[in-house]
Amino acid sequence: MADGDLTEHIKAIHQASRQIYGAPRIHAELADEGLLVGRITAKLKVPRNSTLIFLPSRSLELNPVENVWQYLRDQPRPSGPC
Repeated sequence: MADGDLTEHIKAIHQASRQIYGAPRIHAELADEGLLVGRITAKLKVPRNSTLIFLPSRSLELNPVENVWQYLRDQPRPSGPC
């Protein structure tokens, strides 16, 4: 499901619940329908001028901390005692 469609679907679920359902119930409703989204995704309100980019959960090259570790590994180490 495209991001825009998901947003509209979340709004529809919220409206159908008479605007009572919060993120946990919307998340459960999406899961019941077979749409697996994160709990945070169900409660995000994205500004119209922004776009969400979903990243794989285990993408090391996109993790900034991994870049720091790689930088430290690439640096020459001093020879001799510290």
